[in-house]
Amino acid sequence: MNLPRLTAEHALGPSLGTYATSAARLPDGMTVAPMASLSCLSSCVGPGTAIRCGVQCRADLDCWRRCAGVSQTDCLSACFAT
Repeated sequence: MNLPRLTAEHALGPSLGTYATSAARLPDGMTVAPMASLSCLSSCVGPGTAIRCGVQCRADLDCWRRCAGVSQTDCLSACFAT
C-alpha cells in the first residue's frame, strides 16, 4: 500500500484544529510565543496546578504567584527561559 506524503495540508482524515495565522485573530495584546514545557512547569508546582495556571497565566509570573500560591518564581522563570 502506498500512502501519499502527509503534510499539514494533506492528511488521511479531517483536520482536528486550525492555526491562527493573523494577529487579527489573536486576543488583544497577545503574540504567538512558545509555551514552557508542561513537564518543566509540573516539576515546579505539580501537574494539576501547571495545567490550570498555565492556561490562565501563560508567562505572567505575577499571575503564577497568585494562581499557584508560590512566593519564589525562579523555577517557573527558568521554564519560560528555555
